[in-house]
Amino acid sequence: MIKPFQCVLIGFSTFERSTFESFFRLVARRVRGCEIIDDTARSDVAIVNADNAAALDAFLTAAPQQKVLLIGQTDAGTGWPVQSRPIKLMATMTQIDKLLEG
Repeated sequence: MIKPFQCVLIGFSTFERSTFESFFRLVARRVRGCEIIDDTARSDVAIVNADNAAALDAFLTAAPQQKVLLIGQTDAGTGWPVQSRPIKLMATMTQIDKLLEG
């Protein structure tokens, strides 16, 4: 079995985080599942709420080294891929797969 990728969620509400956690538990049976962690430095992928300006600014200040997917209205000039709201979890998973391939 392939080790699941590690994902960090930045700037999301408790409800949104819970929704992501439930979804990632469902896709854990895939060839490569996902484990949500709180350590940004150890993560393979960061999913960042681009509509939460404070969280996005703090994330950018930390000079991220992992793959990044933004959820929201804009990429804030970063050039990172953006998924618009409402959050579509299957589309988000597809985008994460693309990020991890490259």
